[in-house]
Amino acid sequence: MSTRKALAAMLFAAALLSQPVQASAAVAVPEQRQLQVIAGGNQAAVQGRLLPADIFGAIIRYSVQISAGSGCIYMNASTVSNTIMKKIGLKNITVQYSTNGVSWTDAIVYGGILNSSTNYFSIAGRYYPAIYGSGYYRVKVTHYAYTTINAAQSVVEISNTVRVY
Repeated sequence: MSTRKALAAMLFAAALLSQPVQASAAVAVPEQRQLQVIAGGNQAAVQGRLLPADIFGAIIRYSVQISAGSGCIYMNASTVSNTIMKKIGLKNITVQYSTNGVSWTDAIVYGGILNSSTNYFSIAGRYYPAIYGSGYYRVKVTHYAYTTINAAQSVVEISNTVRVY
């Protein structure tokens, strides 16, 4: 390549690099979306309108654990958000039963337990009867938060397993 061609190529490249770059993209965002976030190691479903950055991921901590009693189980659970919620707590509390600790059957489904106008929900020692008698039990719950901007977030969690005699 001649010196002239090399110099012309360098000047052309310098001219291109010195020009400001303007980029734009049109993105169509549907009014209703379902987003997936990771919260506490589980998958959470955010339903409704897109949430502002400070509200998105409203549930910041959650847990459910059970212990065995004589013919019953006791549940401890909590749901914590990063701001005041219209409603916060548990929905679809499902006591599950297994004879072998592997294959699970829904023994009974309870409604929900919700607090209003707070950022925290907690229960300790909630009693549930061991409907099928001795065997393995666990609890499946939906941690739920309903924000003040009319959007909801829910996280499904399964507790530890206990043996009831």
